[in-house]
Amino acid sequence: MVKLHYVVLAAIAVAFLAPLPTLGNIILPNLPAGSEYELVFVTRGARDATTPYIADYNSFVIAQALQNPNLPQGITWNAIASAAGDIHGFGMMDACQNAPFSASIPVYNTAGQLVANAPTPLYNANGTLINAIGYDQFGNAWISVVWTGSNVDGTSDRPLGGQSEYGMPQRGESAYKGRDNPGNLDDTWLSGGFDSQIFACPLYALSSPITVTAPEPGTLTLLTAGTIALGACALRRRWMKAA
Repeated sequence: MVKLHYVVLAAIAVAFLAPLPTLGNIILPNLPAGSEYELVFVTRGARDATTPYIADYNSFVIAQALQNPNLPQGITWNAIASAAGDIHGFGMMDACQNAPFSASIPVYNTAGQLVANAPTPLYNANGTLINAIGYDQFGNAWISVVWTGSNVDGTSDRPLGGQSEYGMPQRGESAYKGRDNPGNLDDTWLSGGFDSQIFACPLYALSSPITVTAPEPGTLTLLTAGTIALGACALRRRWMKAA
């Protein structure tokens, strides 16, 4: 009986200590199964803003996301950027079109902090955020100037790749407003100044919707079986004492 007791305890310990999918420094939001959310990060890598094609900036942030295989899989990534041309180089592509925000789906950074939701949309007239994006694709804090080409509402303002026509491209700041106001919860995250398009800067990447899945059934089954078995052991001991 004592041996069985220890076997059950060992089974429960194994269930709790069983390796779960590693996420590195990334902290995913703690939401109920079936919930949807989106992730946003500032790329660790940098590039210039010389191309007018929005597809080039999307390809860049996708390549940055692929550097971390521990990010959620089966999703797409788009740059929060406005470019002087669409995927074909014609017209203009706004950030709010290229990386649209849905009020029904909250946005989190890779530190597990809520960035935007229905009351505080990603693109709004005040340019405010709930928490700064401020973390890269590996979940590490990353303070940097970021190419955006956008107004605070996500529309084009000095778009990327359009310096000859619109002037130096717009850029934002990933995690601060000056040195005395950390956090950058105002419009400077998207619209913070201008720089020459030849400079290399990171970009913001926004995921497509991610659906929260339930814990792996194998682990839950093992935990449940171990708990039931442990309860049965306790009942049997009581019966034996009563006898």
